[in-house]
Amino acid sequence: MSDHGPEERAYREAIDAFAQKAGIDGLEIREPEVTGFVSFGLEAPIAGHGLAGLFPPDLTGYYDGAEVSVPVALELVRAMLRDHGTWCRLEQRDTFTVVGLKWPNPTERPSVGRCHAPPITSVT
Repeated sequence: MSDHGPEERAYREAIDAFAQKAGIDGLEIREPEVTGFVSFGLEAPIAGHGLAGLFPPDLTGYYDGAEVSVPVALELVRAMLRDHGTWCRLEQRDTFTVVGLKWPNPTERPSVGRCHAPPITSVT
C-alpha cells in the first residue's frame, strides 16, 4: 500500500487538530459513496473500498447521518485521499465540515470548512 506522505499526514493532522480544538469527539458521515467495479484513480482498487476494518463487509454503519469517532473519520480521510473508491463529507452539525477530499489534482482540492473553534496555534 502506498503512502502519499507529507500532504496526507498534514490533512489528517489538521482535521484532528480542528476536531480537538472544537471539542469534537465524533463526526457524521454525509452523502457516502463507493465506486463500482471500475476505478479511474491513480491507486489500484482495493477490496472494501478502503473501508475494511472500519465497517462490516456489507458496509452496515456507512450511511448518511452515521456517527463515527474521530479516529475512524481520520481513516475515512486516508481512504478518500488514497482514492480507494469511497467518498463522503464528514461534519459535526454547524461546527465542522470536511469536504472534497480526493487526492489533489488541478480541479479539486481538499478543504476543511466552517470550523468555529478557537484558533490553532500549532499542529504537531
